[in-house]
Amino acid sequence: MGRGYGLVESFVPRRGWTVVNVGANIGCFTLWAVLHMQQGQLWAFEPIPTTFGYLERNIHDNQHRVPSVSIEAQAYAIAETEDTLSMLAVAESTGWNRLIAGEAIAKERLPIVQVPAKPLDSLIPDAPIDLFKVDVEGA
Repeated sequence: MGRGYGLVESFVPRRGWTVVNVGANIGCFTLWAVLHMQQGQLWAFEPIPTTFGYLERNIHDNQHRVPSVSIEAQAYAIAETEDTLSMLAVAESTGWNRLIAGEAIAKERLPIVQVPAKPLDSLIPDAPIDLFKVDVEGA
């Protein structure tokens, strides 16, 4: 797990860091980060309900390994304003889920899911962030 994440040493979380993970998917980066942090705070955001369920389960099944890291997972897309957004839910790979809008919605054959979106500053406290990881398709 996470073989590609540590390629740049300055991006490897350290003890006590505060990390924000936007586009957390099923939690691979989240779990890799908390293992390196050993203590600190991590916020993980994943808007697709099915994928969020996997994220929650993976956190639940692994948090005992690093109990001094507080992990907060929330089922939101991050956007400039509070809204409901349309996202493709790609069954073949959750990593292909992405925002879709406008005329593309009517042409799409894949399932479209409506997801809640909020500004990041409304979801986390005003605190210094040591590492901000964003992996969002179509945003």
